[in-house]
Amino acid sequence: MQLDIPTLATVMVFVTTLLGALLVFAGLQNRAVRALLTWGVAFVLCAVGMALAAVRGMIPDWTSIQFAMCWCWRASGWSGSARASSTAARRPWR
Repeated sequence: MQLDIPTLATVMVFVTTLLGALLVFAGLQNRAVRALLTWGVAFVLCAVGMALAAVRGMIPDWTSIQFAMCWCWRASGWSGSARASSTAARRPWR
């Protein structure tokens, strides 16, 4: 059995979207933990970026690359924000 790159990219997008949706759902169920909702949004944003990167060749390359990287960087920022909000106490800078 051979798996080609478009199939793997499609599976990666669907799995990331599903994980993001589950984290958003968990975040909506437990609003006391804000990191769940933030991580869920980050996963969904990353899935959008990966989907745009996966359609290279079907849409102009500059559009695919620029917007995919924009969404992935935005997801990275949201993920860092979720990590910062998950710490219980503020840590002083040294």
